[in-house]
Amino acid sequence: MSDQTAQLEVLIDDRDLRVRTLGRVAVMVWHATPRRAAIEALRAKVTPHHERYADGVALVVAARGGPPDDEARTAFREMVRSVEKSIAGVAVLVGVRGFRGAVVRGAVSAAVLALGLPFGVKVLDSPATIGDHVDRLLRDRRLDSPGARSIERALAAIESPVTAA
Repeated sequence: MSDQTAQLEVLIDDRDLRVRTLGRVAVMVWHATPRRAAIEALRAKVTPHHERYADGVALVVAARGGPPDDEARTAFREMVRSVEKSIAGVAVLVGVRGFRGAVVRGAVSAAVLALGLPFGVKVLDSPATIGDHVDRLLRDRRLDSPGARSIERALAAIESPVTAA
């Protein structure tokens, strides 16, 4: 199933975090280290999206900043718990190439696995592989997908941080 008519919706667009939804796909890029206040703002925006697509939401995440502190990790856990039943799967972009990239993706995958999340998380190396994976994830669950290329374009559109005017 494909929903090529899904509209790109802006949820958050600031210098720390950019989030778009495309149908049941939520795409987010953290351009700064996640902080509790940003996570709480994100939760307020994504909760209605998860309610709208309670049968399955796919998340795409890329992080450019450092790791979250304890407060932010706690806020992440709280947010995930509040929406976990609707998460069909997560794709994480770690765009580092070559051997170093494989090592980093392996480390991220191991850390995610240790969290024991109730949904699958796949760590991938490019917007194209993210788009293909998320599209396949949704289609395998018989859920509407905006299509691999649309997902890839949504991610590419927010990979750069917001520039000051």
